Amino acid sequence: MASYNSNKTVLVTGGSGQIGSELKLISSIIGINFLFPNSNEFNLFVTEDIMSYCNKIKPDLIINLGAYTDVDNAEVEQEKASLINHHAVSQLGKYSLENNIGLIHFSTDYVFGNNKGPHKYNDLKSPINHYGLTKDFSENDLVRINSNSLTIRLASVFSDKGKNFVKTMTNLILDSKDINVVSDQKISLTYAGDAASLIILLISSFFLNNSFNFIKGSFFHFTNAGYTDWFSVARLIQSEVNSSEIDNESKLHAITSKEWGARAIRPNDSRLVVDNNWLSSKGMVIPSWEDRVKKVVSSILVNRKMEL
Repeated sequence: MASYNSNKTVLVTGGSGQIGSELKLISSIIGINFLFPNSNEFNLFVTEDIMSYCNKIKPDLIINLGAYTDVDNAEVEQEKASLINHHAVSQLGKYSLENNIGLIHFSTDYVFGNNKGPHKYNDLKSPINHYGLTKDFSENDLVRINSNSLTIRLASVFSDKGKNFVKTMTNLILDSKDINVVSDQKISLTYAGDAASLIILLISSFFLNNSFNFIKGSFFHFTNAGYTDWFSVARLIQSEVNSSEIDNESKLHAITSKEWGARAIRPNDSRLVVDNNWLSSKGMVIPSWEDRVKKVVSSILVNRKMEL
């Protein structure tokens, strides 16, 4: 696959999440030693733990998937969200700088707030909730601390694992009759499996170049092709469920975000612009969000049938 020395160690934080779980499944295709420490081995809340673990294993590259992603609870547990999403990232940035290694950090579309999208990587940021604010702070710190870091912004990650909108909505449609879904927020979607494939591509390119100079700037957006809204996603999921052999009596009702009344304010338009030409030049063609939603719903339905 690659001509670089494959005797490399990649530290992956947050490896038990959606993307980390997908990365574990495909990490064997590249001749690199991946480490996926659990929270007992690598505690993002404690600076000393971060530094001692990194000094012990001496990674050649860090992939930071660790994050506090509960947007609503971040408004209540602000200190906890800040420790994981901001301060821990700063420590990883300092370590990678001091030891001359690379760092790939994952951020969010929510750094853009209510400015009109779709958003390019260098658009003005203006987060409107605490989760977005912590991610904004970590982005700014990495730009200031470490020039050999790369921040990947994702949007609405989903898979058949963990907690996410597609999985939750599929189960609601299977189990509920009346479901309210927000229809006035413009979004992008990111399938965790495709994000994991991007990580493999970035790792290979980084070790061939020993830097991120193969990408222009310190930021990169990655989502599946196309834009949508939550209600349209729910409607597609309902269509897939209806075409299966599992009976359901669900009815979807479009509501506004104001009617939903979530604790944290969400952006009205958080769509991201993705450089598909660059991805294509690297041999990576990104499927549409519709194709990936169908894939995940199909997987959930198969599991559901096995449980019946």
